[in-house]
Amino acid sequence: VCLTRNTHIQYEELHAKVEIRPLELAYQQQLLVHVAFRNADDTPAPVAVDRNNDGQQEGGGEYDQLEKALKGKTETDNIDGDDLTPMVETLKGILRKCRGNPWNIRAVGALLGANRVDKWKEIEENQVDDLVIGDKKRDPLIPAEYAQLPADIRLGFLYCLAFPERSEIPENSLIPARKLVRLWTAEGFPPNDSPLQSQEQEAENLLQRLIDYKLLVVKKTGLDGEVLKCKVNEHMRSLALEMCEAQKICRFARDPAHPAPRTRPSSSLFSRKTALLHRYRVLAVHGDGDGNEAVQEMSSAMSKDIRLRSLLYFRTERKEPPKLELSFGRTYKLLRTLDLQGTRLTRLHSSITCLVCLRYLGLRGTQLEYLPETLQSLRRLMCLDIRDTGITEVNDVSEFKEMRHLYLANSFRDQSVLIKEGLLSLLHLQTLSGATHEVPSERKKAGMVPFEQELLYL
Repeated sequence: VCLTRNTHIQYEELHAKVEIRPLELAYQQQLLVHVAFRNADDTPAPVAVDRNNDGQQEGGGEYDQLEKALKGKTETDNIDGDDLTPMVETLKGILRKCRGNPWNIRAVGALLGANRVDKWKEIEENQVDDLVIGDKKRDPLIPAEYAQLPADIRLGFLYCLAFPERSEIPENSLIPARKLVRLWTAEGFPPNDSPLQSQEQEAENLLQRLIDYKLLVVKKTGLDGEVLKCKVNEHMRSLALEMCEAQKICRFARDPAHPAPRTRPSSSLFSRKTALLHRYRVLAVHGDGDGNEAVQEMSSAMSKDIRLRSLLYFRTERKEPPKLELSFGRTYKLLRTLDLQGTRLTRLHSSITCLVCLRYLGLRGTQLEYLPETLQSLRRLMCLDIRDTGITEVNDVSEFKEMRHLYLANSFRDQSVLIKEGLLSLLHLQTLSGATHEVPSERKKAGMVPFEQELLYL
């Protein structure tokens, strides 16, 4: 595969496990020479290896192949080749960093072949570490170990990549642990296999396992030790992005002013130059500025994406974002989580009724002043967040039979949101923030306790 540059490989199994064994030194040199040293017509430079009956290399020094190839390369680049020792040492250092992994050698070799010999030392010092995968000095887990992790660990970790790596808004540069658990639960993983624990409890256990595996790093804890904020381990991000693209887990739509970070060249194992029309599970929109253009592009491109489960928006700049108008069609019917926190959304389109599977709706910090009556058709909704909006009342919540978390305002002491009907029918409610309730007249006559005291009792 490495030598032929074949990028269209068909496996009999969709998720075939690939085990990469380190190459012998002679084969490492052969592969590097084949990729990095090209003739004028872009054909690979010839490599001749003499071996004895035992398969061992005969004649010359240990790095004789590199010296022979360098002589021809220096002539092509018009560089003094009298002393090849420094150049050979540079290539030896590169091979050591590649650790015998043919994919690493293939990726680095392509970069070397595109540059002159006098630039190779700089590449070895500044770029090779970012290209290679599975470096034990930098990664807590090498790819082989990562592939052996349980499926829920891998899927939960890749979902975390939807959160922005950095942001001018401090609270958006870290992952809120509680919100992550709510999103996982709405997505439906980990599967609720235990009769003794709820799905949300299993999601909390999953978070702790990711921390134990050092895939997530704790950044803030509460007084009782509860994890409040965390972040993806930077040493694992590069590998995780590769896995995201390979498994079509998460797609990023960014503000044109904030393009995607530089990725590996096209020689990488997984090419990330993929159109939005591919079917991804999660779409994360990062950035403001002309971010509305990215959102509109996403809206049109995903009109045929029936696999999309999560649509998440994150502000990355302090300046006011553009006005957002978003409608939904039947192709979004499998969407489970919709988080539009911080957008300039002034109206929630009535077509939201198409989202029959929606479980998480995040509208915090938007410019909404009311919720449409059609919202009651979302009977599977488990979490609704309308904090920091202009909404002052909600007519009826009796249809939200599966509601667990209802965030209306930051607290009961802030400007509370009036719930007119149906609050007492939410039997599975675990979190209620910033609500007032209209007590029926018959309850007032009967001298029943105020609603806030009922909540305290519950």
